[in-house]
Amino acid sequence: FDTRMTIETLIKSRSSQTILAEIKEAIETEPQGRWDQLFAAALDHLTSARVKKLPAMIIGEVQLMLKPFVAVRRHMHLPYRVHRATSGEELKRDFTPNKNIMTLDKQASCLWEASEYGQTAAVKFFLDRGANVNDANANGA
Repeated sequence: FDTRMTIETLIKSRSSQTILAEIKEAIETEPQGRWDQLFAAALDHLTSARVKKLPAMIIGEVQLMLKPFVAVRRHMHLPYRVHRATSGEELKRDFTPNKNIMTLDKQASCLWEASEYGQTAAVKFFLDRGANVNDANANGA
């Protein structure tokens, strides 16, 4: 759909500003700090000199999930885990519970360590403060 507007004009419209404010507050799967970081990055991209003058086009998709498909999909989860494994060792890791998952005697100093030690509260702490899982230095900080 051609909106007959640039991205800049669309972003600045009153209705878009209302929608953007709702999206910014609609945190569902990310910690607040990470969500704010992602939202700001997306808005920076859309308002950048390279993008803001482009025509705003809208593409929509409707996805129908039929009940028989959902039922089959539910039963395919286990075979898919077997199929996606690239080696016997990977398959073993996927099906073997990690006995060291709760290593509470160690103090995590970064997101990677908190994840490795199974310290979910520490993971949340680092993510809420903006830790980025895609940016790791040599020690995983």
